[in-house]
Amino acid sequence: MDVTMGVNGIISGLVAITASPDTPTAGAATIIGFIAGILAYFSITFLDRKLKIDDPVGAISSHGTAGIWGIMVVPFTNSSATFGVQA
Repeated sequence: MDVTMGVNGIISGLVAITASPDTPTAGAATIIGFIAGILAYFSITFLDRKLKIDDPVGAISSHGTAGIWGIMVVPFTNSSATFGVQA
């Protein structure tokens, strides 16, 4: 296991759930964070290998990709939010 990928996964989960931390249940928050960690892994490898963008600590993926995921998933746990507004 790559320690930096593990840490980036943890950070990504925290970033994703921060978009609307008061509405999801503990289970939903866990799922949102888990998916964010997976997205961050694939985003880091895509940016590094395919686009050749040098991001040594994975900050673009951990904060950018996970942040976008967290914002777009808010309507699933908050009935007053809409996808159009989030986009």
